[in-house]
Amino acid sequence: MPTYGINPYISFVENRLFPGVVQHAAFHRLTGVIAEPDERVRSLLLAAKSGTPLLINESDLQMRQLVQVEFLIPKGHDPLALLLDQYVTRPIQNPAIAYRSNSGEWILVRTSMLHAVYSRRLDELPEVVEEKLSPVAADILLQADGAKTLRQIYNELRVEDSEFRSAMGRAASRTPRSGSDTLAT
Repeated sequence: MPTYGINPYISFVENRLFPGVVQHAAFHRLTGVIAEPDERVRSLLLAAKSGTPLLINESDLQMRQLVQVEFLIPKGHDPLALLLDQYVTRPIQNPAIAYRSNSGEWILVRTSMLHAVYSRRLDELPEVVEEKLSPVAADILLQADGAKTLRQIYNELRVEDSEFRSAMGRAASRTPRSGSDTLAT
């Protein structure tokens, strides 16, 4: 039975649309998929986020569904593998604009995801963040028009695998595990 961990692109979010009610969900930052697991599974996901490995019982439908959408991935599995042949578009869940500064750098202006909520409290405004994009992140964003797959963008950029993964939001300290684990084909 394989050991699973949480996909590094998963975030936990809250829904506060209804006064006095807080609904919890898990959100895949690259695919936009939202899962609303029950409290038992949510606790397991939080444990996995802190590094606790999970063994999946084949009869647990909710856990199997999380494996299918790659919220949970087997140890050693590449979290970008599912996305390589998907067409890349700009995220709609967190609107942003990008502009080129006078010095030629690309600047992204977006709302903060600090609180990771998909609905804020009444009269609560998000923080606006302005940040410099790395050249690779800017190139990915500029090409994310739905016309190319992630693999095509990667191959056109001709950058190191680790640099591409870092630009995709992966922890900078994480490096590819082997030559067969890179994105190039």
